[in-house]
Amino acid sequence: MVLLYMMKRIHEACVKRGIHYWMAGGTLIGAVRHKGFIPWDDDLDICMMRHDYNKLPQIVQEELSDEFTWQDYHTDPNIPEYFGKVRLKNTLWLEEHKMDLGIREQGFYVDVFPVDYCPESDFRAKLVYNEALLFARAAYLKRRGISITSADSLKNFIMLLCSKLLPLKLSRWLYERVVMAPERYLRTSRCYEIGGNLHQLVPVETYEKFVLLPFEDTEFYAPENWDLRLKVQYGDYMTLPPPEERVAKHNIIQVDFGKY
Repeated sequence: MVLLYMMKRIHEACVKRGIHYWMAGGTLIGAVRHKGFIPWDDDLDICMMRHDYNKLPQIVQEELSDEFTWQDYHTDPNIPEYFGKVRLKNTLWLEEHKMDLGIREQGFYVDVFPVDYCPESDFRAKLVYNEALLFARAAYLKRRGISITSADSLKNFIMLLCSKLLPLKLSRWLYERVVMAPERYLRTSRCYEIGGNLHQLVPVETYEKFVLLPFEDTEFYAPENWDLRLKVQYGDYMTLPPPEERVAKHNIIQVDFGKY
């Protein structure tokens, strides 16, 4: 209920300021398959194009600062993620793996993921995608202090090795050099959200038209072709996972609802 309240206010602010967002990941699956939250989910995810994402911190400050604050590694260098969060002030939603990182604000949150244009050629698109993923994950793993011995694949080994060799600030600088280079703002035929595989590369038209989908007692935006977006990432997203996988993923160890 708290997350739903947060998303309603974020939706209102985005509509008022002309920001295009859309539900992503499990939140989008939940809207399509359950008309709301996946019953075992414990967060909300939205995406927006980079040019809108860059405006959001100021919009949160101007439209939502009575209750919310914007958080990313610029506002708090202790957070490990490359993306931002809209946090609810004076609450607590403490994840076990973040309890010792010195993060200043750990209230309830909505994750906000930036989406970037990628080059036209397949080779350069894959190169840019993998460069951005490498530096984003290297910074994340370094901040988490994860041991290189935990690598379970060559890909993870390379990321962990980079996390050990590259200073945190350098990893984040290299990530920004990749995703915020001037040509990233030029329209191309495909775009991507940093994730675990190249299935995140989709035609840019996927994020040009939006529809409102029912979500609990309200409606939030989704790509008009939400079926394509979900299929390229999840395949048969309408089939429920086995019972043993229907669990919350963030390992919350302490909660304080504050006045809510």
